[in-house]
Amino acid sequence: MHEIEVLDFVYKQTLDDSFFSAPKPYHDLSTEKVLAMEYCEGVTLNQWIQTNPGVGSRRIVGVKLLDHFVREFLEWNVVQTDPNFGNFLVQEDPLKVILLDFGSTLRYSKEFIDEYKKTILVAQSGDVDKTFEQAVAFGLLDAREGQDVRQHFLLMMQLSIEPFVSMDQPFDFSSLDYERRSRAAVLNFTKSLKFSPPPRKIIFLHRKLGGLFNLMKRLDVQIDLRPYWQQIFSPDQKT
Repeated sequence: MHEIEVLDFVYKQTLDDSFFSAPKPYHDLSTEKVLAMEYCEGVTLNQWIQTNPGVGSRRIVGVKLLDHFVREFLEWNVVQTDPNFGNFLVQEDPLKVILLDFGSTLRYSKEFIDEYKKTILVAQSGDVDKTFEQAVAFGLLDAREGQDVRQHFLLMMQLSIEPFVSMDQPFDFSSLDYERRSRAAVLNFTKSLKFSPPPRKIIFLHRKLGGLFNLMKRLDVQIDLRPYWQQIFSPDQKT
């Protein structure tokens, strides 16, 4: 998707949103190399955090950003996958977040989302072979990949699930062990591939999720993630 198209889409989607907004794009002033948009006041998330806002405000921002990720993926089917903190501006009185920089946005078809959710549920079972078979059917992996790829793929998927199904809630975003294991799992998986290109859409989706977790760590907030799992995998959820 071209960045100005995404900006225009997000701007229109957030017109009635009381918390999120995006700069208005100026199509007549934009070119293939220049994106003209409305100037918005605010400070970056890092700058805002450095002002030592209260835990209530930090938690609102954290919950809203997690809610927004679910909305991007399940409702919009358009996800800004760059986890850079500079992609968000914070305004106060009232507290709001401005969404910026859509150069790394990916569109996810409803078919992709359905298959991704199916893959997650199969991986949750811990069955290496069934998870691999689903990944092949999904078109993520080549059937010729060996046992090492199967194991690394299952571990990567299970680590993405872990925070949402753990009974130890609210999830400890400051866990250095979880961050280390997640990074290692993605690296080991991509390095082990012999016949398959890295599944870009899943890796970028997990990159966005990892960035959100890192943000929750910086915000120093505690959030129970189980309701997000229930929301995503509810039988009533339409994709």
